Formats: sequence, structure tokens, C-alpha cells
Amino acid sequence: MSRPGRTAWVAVLALPALAFGARLLRGAHEEGQRALPERTRAGSALEPTIWTAADELAGLGRIAAHLAPLHADPTRQAFEATALRGRVVGLAGEPYLLQLEIQRGPASAERLDPATVTIEDEAGIALRVPSIPVSSAVDPIATLLRPPAPLAVGERASFVLFGREPGAGARLVLGDGRRLALASRTAGAGESDSPIASIDRKSRTSAESSR
Repeated sequence: MSRPGRTAWVAVLALPALAFGARLLRGAHEEGQRALPERTRAGSALEPTIWTAADELAGLGRIAAHLAPLHADPTRQAFEATALRGRVVGLAGEPYLLQLEIQRGPASAERLDPATVTIEDEAGIALRVPSIPVSSAVDPIATLLRPPAPLAVGERASFVLFGREPGAGARLVLGDGRRLALASRTAGAGESDSPIASIDRKSRTSAESSR
């Protein structure tokens, strides 16, 4: 089996362990939250902002995007950001989860490369795909944080960006400059809580899968 193949299998086999570790971390966090004063607990339960877009991009088709912090709880978000920065060299800021889907497009549509995606606003680049060098050592976390393969029509993927919260004028920008304006709103209950081990790397949409 090739090295990329071995790396992929190790990453898949490591998911249960990562999920178990995430549950332990969540339990420890919830125990700590119960020990906080009621006012402090209420302050950490603020609903986060999410950003969405759905529009046509020339050469690609109709693109849908959904961006949110990795966790709705800001305390847990900050905790996981610190843990990931300590685990993978070169990460900066906090993790945000971006789901991209090419809902429809022409048969000749090009592929969308997630590695080229950034989130920008009036102040500049807010979020970008982490640059993780390929190493001979197998690292399941680094494998999960690398962007997925380019997307074709009818495919979707979710992947992690790192940086700061987007501000006014937020937009999704591809490497060649094509962009989608992002609309912001307050997330509903449970709408932003995506443990790193459960990220949907890449899949066909239900409409395409049923054909």
C-alpha cells in the first residue's frame, strides 16, 4: 500500500479514538462549567454568528457555503483552539468549519479546490486553510485538518479554516479572485457544534447520490 493510502487508513482508524477523546474533553469542560457561577455560565452560552451564501459562480455552477465556529460554546471553542494550536505547528487563531457544496452546474464545470479558499472582509484575510507540511510521520489530526480534494458538481465537503471572526463585508474568495458575499445571522440551537473527529471530509449530495 502506498504512503498516502497508509496515512488515509490510519486517519480513519484513529477517528474512534479522537471521538472518545473529544467526549472526555467535553465531559471535563461541562464539569468545569457546572462549577462556575450561574452568571458566568449564562455568559458562555451566547449564540454564535454564522455566515452563509448560495449563488452562481462562473465556470463552477451554483455554490452553497456555510461557515461557523467549530463550537457554539465560546469557552469550548477557545479550549479546542488552544489544544489544536498546541498539537499542530503553524496554526494561528481559532478554528471555523466551512461547508462547501456545488449544488448544480454544467457538465463542463471545473472543480473547486478547497485549498485555495479564504474568507476575507474589509480588514483583509480573516480565515484561511491551515498550511500543514507533509511529513513522513503519520499524524491523524494533521490529516483531518488538511483540505479535501477538489469538488465536482454534486459534491460537498466540510473542512477547517483558522484565523479570526469575519467582520463587515465578509466574503468567500477563491484563489483566482472569484468571490461570494456572505450573509451573517445568529445561529440557532445546536447549529454550530462540530467536533473535529466528525467532520464530513467529502461526499456526494443526496440529489446526486439518488441518481
